[in-house]
Amino acid sequence: EADLVLLDEALKGLDEKTKSEVVAVLKDHLAGRTAIMITHDKSELSLCDVVLEVNETPIHELYEVAR
Repeated sequence: EADLVLLDEALKGLDEKTKSEVVAVLKDHLAGRTAIMITHDKSELSLCDVVLEVNETPIHELYEVAR
């Protein structure tokens, strides 16, 4: 029921079939909400509307990545 959902490496370690199923459920469940997805897997970037890159910590700036 939250307006904002945080996903930290939510798809890590899933096989491709399971990942596809989870993505379908997430897209349906998160429709109309804001989700922030943290990942190191560049193949998951296609799921996102906006991609921000963090290059160092502590975070001083976020960079929008052109896709």
